[in-house]
Amino acid sequence: MQSSTASGQSEVIRTAASRFVRTLASERQARIIYPFPTHETPTMAKFTRKSGPGEPGDPGGPGGSGAPMGQGPLGGPGGLGSHGGPGGSGGPDGFAFVGEKYGQAIWTNFPVSDVPRPGLRMGELTVSERDAAHGLLKTVLSPMGYQKVLDIMAADQTLDDAGTPYASGYDAYTFALFGQPVASSPWMLQFGGHHLGLNVTFVGDKAVCAPLHTGILPSKFVKNGKTIRGLGRENDKAFDLVATLTAAQLQAATIDHDVSSLVFGPGHPDAKLAPVGLRGSDMSEQQRTLLFSLASEWAGILNDAHSAPRLEEIRRSLSDTRFAWSGPTTHEPDMNGESYFRLHGPSLLIEHAPQDNQGGYKLHVHSVMRDLGNDYAKQLV
Repeated sequence: MQSSTASGQSEVIRTAASRFVRTLASERQARIIYPFPTHETPTMAKFTRKSGPGEPGDPGGPGGSGAPMGQGPLGGPGGLGSHGGPGGSGGPDGFAFVGEKYGQAIWTNFPVSDVPRPGLRMGELTVSERDAAHGLLKTVLSPMGYQKVLDIMAADQTLDDAGTPYASGYDAYTFALFGQPVASSPWMLQFGGHHLGLNVTFVGDKAVCAPLHTGILPSKFVKNGKTIRGLGRENDKAFDLVATLTAAQLQAATIDHDVSSLVFGPGHPDAKLAPVGLRGSDMSEQQRTLLFSLASEWAGILNDAHSAPRLEEIRRSLSDTRFAWSGPTTHEPDMNGESYFRLHGPSLLIEHAPQDNQGGYKLHVHSVMRDLGNDYAKQLV
């Protein structure tokens, strides 16, 4: 049960985190708890893929034996945007995969066999340990956010069921804690896999969910007879907003941008990007409401008590937030479109970038959210 106050919810989360840790034997606790990176700075880290899909404790790493030069993880070309991410490129030591490193924490938009994450994979946990892990996620996230995570994992499982040459599916998603889950010092929860990089930093009774990576492949699939569009709301809300724009507004919003490119993706925490696009102050009240609803798909992933201050901050700055668009302005009903969009405010940066590989733009999506100047709760720590 979630508390309605940040202090109450923080205690619920700390209790759930401690319960999860207690389910693990001491030697396994040592594999999931790391020091909090108080004095560290987020940096880029590059990895090369080994020949196999990767098992726990046997990931590709810096300087390892990677795939043939210029070849991506599915035999496609390397380079910007290959397998959906900035920075992947062929080189003399093999294909380079990029992740963002903060102390010992790592997140990326590549599979865990390409860029290893610290911690324990879900496939290594017993049933009771998994239940405790999910119990923790339910307290950290909002119901919408938790369902989004489940849908991302379920989509990844469809790939695993079909067979992939890299680690995929439920079992590959990885848990780690940085610092002890206590009120007196900062600590961070990291949970992620191929299309999820969840970084939530807690400082006392405050929480910051950034940087955040959400993606999905496939974007539409069937599970237990039900059709699921895991990140469909983000897509549909963006196109709904575009549909309301006048010709002049659309011209102001349109930018020349590679639809598959994330400027602020993993390893690029300090990318320089001048705000471009349509200003919220040049939108109608109805359009700003749609803009806020769109932003909430990312900022509202955290539990209601902890996301409320962030959402209010975003709401107050809507007039100074820009909406930028690249690509078609329409899409097929009940299918993702093929367009890039960006929300750029005083402290908010959200990018949504469809990928052109593994099924194409309609099926493969990457997105990222940054809290500019406060990723990893830097201002609080």
